[in-house]
Amino acid sequence: MAVLTACHFPCAGTVPDHFEPEQGHRTARGSRGHAFVLTIPAGHDIVRWMTHLALFALDDTLVDFTGGVFRWTDELIRERNLGPEADAWFRAEQERPVSPTESFAAIVEQFGLPETGQELQAAYTTRSRQLMGLFDGVIDGLVSLKAAGWRTGIVTDGHEPVQRSKFADGLETYVDTFCFAEDDGCHKPSPEIFNLAAERAGVSLDGGWMVGDSLSHDIAGAANVGLRSIWVSHGKPLPKDGVQPDFVVQSTAEAFPIMLHPGA
Repeated sequence: MAVLTACHFPCAGTVPDHFEPEQGHRTARGSRGHAFVLTIPAGHDIVRWMTHLALFALDDTLVDFTGGVFRWTDELIRERNLGPEADAWFRAEQERPVSPTESFAAIVEQFGLPETGQELQAAYTTRSRQLMGLFDGVIDGLVSLKAAGWRTGIVTDGHEPVQRSKFADGLETYVDTFCFAEDDGCHKPSPEIFNLAAERAGVSLDGGWMVGDSLSHDIAGAANVGLRSIWVSHGKPLPKDGVQPDFVVQSTAEAFPIMLHPGA
């Protein structure tokens, strides 16, 4: 753990201008002229220890995945005249713990659709990506983190081609690193995927954050590696039992000022 004494940075994640060795430590002078002593473990890079990391889940954290699914089912109901009870059926099906292949086969059977489950799934994949999108404030928030010297990363389940197809508005240009669980062979909440994200970002997990909508994957994973966490609840109540996040917000946009100014 780095040790700072009399440290006054203009903003989180700023690396001081100048370092001088002094009695086994490094003495720095920041951009406002405030001197401090910094002790860093031998062999560690100063930038790695001075730069903050913010990790994000993708689906329902940065990208409105569930909203895109429901917009697709709404279109299907209207275009196929599936009836007034179809909406409730689709919402129940969304909660059923089955594979996508099983779910699309069930849709075809339930409503007597002419295509196969595989054909319907292919049509869904193409159209739903067009109906998804980033949540309000995501790009502005990522820009604000980068301006403050932070590194950012996406840690997501699924295969890279599938998950990248959900990127919108140039998302990949605002994020420094990516981990795709199915391709990297490690999954949330395992520490391995968070350590991998930090390694790819070139920074330490110390002082970092995880923002996500899943208590069991994102928030539990953050706890496993000592990251501070923000749970994006989308209005759901926080269960009293189980892992607890450091902060709860209703929307992802609310997470950025918390990370930048956690004591505000």
